[in-house]
Amino acid sequence: SHSSHHDIYIQSIVPYPSGFGTGSGYSSDPNASIGGGFYSPYDPGISKGGGLPYESPINPPEYLHPKFKQLATEYSNLSDKQWRRLNAVFETLDKEPIFNKMLDYMNSKDYKISFTASSRLPDQTGMAFGGNGSGGGILLNSRKPEALRDMDNLFEELFHAFQDCYYHQTNNVHYKAHNDSGGALGKPNIELEAKIAYEVLYQVNEFQSTKTKKNPYSPAKRSNNLKKSNDFKSFIKQISDKGSRFPNAQDIQWEDYKKMLDLFLDVYKDSSYNHPYISGFLPEAMFFLFGQ
Repeated sequence: SHSSHHDIYIQSIVPYPSGFGTGSGYSSDPNASIGGGFYSPYDPGISKGGGLPYESPINPPEYLHPKFKQLATEYSNLSDKQWRRLNAVFETLDKEPIFNKMLDYMNSKDYKISFTASSRLPDQTGMAFGGNGSGGGILLNSRKPEALRDMDNLFEELFHAFQDCYYHQTNNVHYKAHNDSGGALGKPNIELEAKIAYEVLYQVNEFQSTKTKKNPYSPAKRSNNLKKSNDFKSFIKQISDKGSRFPNAQDIQWEDYKKMLDLFLDVYKDSSYNHPYISGFLPEAMFFLFGQ
């Protein structure tokens, strides 16, 4: 089933007066070719082919988790049911430090995300993200409500938003090259980083869980093809000391990471993931997030 995959779609954003250029986008399926698009969080008049039309900006509901509410723009467009389903994930991860660090970082940089329901995403795609460094949009497939219940689905889109924010803030040359190529070059780097980050988070929280303290993360449903690989499993074990701690920059050498990128491309060779990776582009956003 394609729904277990995740992908980038090419997203070009109309330049804003402050000079934002091309951004890149991500969706839940490597075989989906998406024309792109979300309502810009900066200008409600610009539609890039996604989303549902609306009359005027609407404030996100009062009941949202405070950090979710700060992140969401008034140019979001979801039903009450959709808001509540997404909010449930924020509530579940409320006490989890890494998730909070990710939200706090984006909120501290005033990075905003519009959350919009769209009936135009391909059937198998649950969610998609597009961003331009200062903000982004997450599109939810209105024909696929069950995707809103998958924690790893939402986490991955938020992680892509975090990557977009962090790499923009740190003027990362590799990410700039990725964006300048329209999101194709370095696509495997961006995707693999998100999958490793989620898997490590799950394993470390599993290691720390007890009868009274349950793991707030659920097992990833969507990176099954990669997770089936023994090489991937042993890589995760190796960098996290069997799930006992978060990896840092010393734990991942380029040669080992390159092997994982080669594996990733082999697993997804028949999909639109099949783009060249950027040599030397290590998972620095993840290192920052996992750093003490």
